[in-house]
Amino acid sequence: MVELRAEGGERITSQRLRECHLHLVAKQRRSEAEWFVSNEVDVRKFIAESKNGYTSLSALQKAFTKSNKPKAEDTEGTNSEADVKSDVGPTASDGGSVTAEEVFKHLVAVCKHNQIDLLDIAEMLMEVDTVSEAEEADEDYKVAA
Repeated sequence: MVELRAEGGERITSQRLRECHLHLVAKQRRSEAEWFVSNEVDVRKFIAESKNGYTSLSALQKAFTKSNKPKAEDTEGTNSEADVKSDVGPTASDGGSVTAEEVFKHLVAVCKHNQIDLLDIAEMLMEVDTVSEAEEADEDYKVAA
């Protein structure tokens, strides 16, 4: 994956993934493997210092990311929480509803800022949608019975 990404561009084409037979590997697994290779030295150090034995890259990546988040420092005399304007929530000045496009833009910005893989978010959204469809089918069955 690292070599393919080095071939050019930020995105690896589907055709190139097929040529290397990597299209058979789930996107999340490819992403985790690429993350591990990119951060191998630091991650191996983290594993050695950790008391946990990680059995999946997902768990390892989550723990590693959590441990490397900067700690919030208490600073006196600077802006208090009340003084800082939030950039979360509706931006419409009329207090109206927010469009799906605005939600998407904020989601992408938050993911980029926190180095969260958009594919992970997409998979979670698909799971929620699948669960919702299953719940609706179950409710329809109960009503019909």
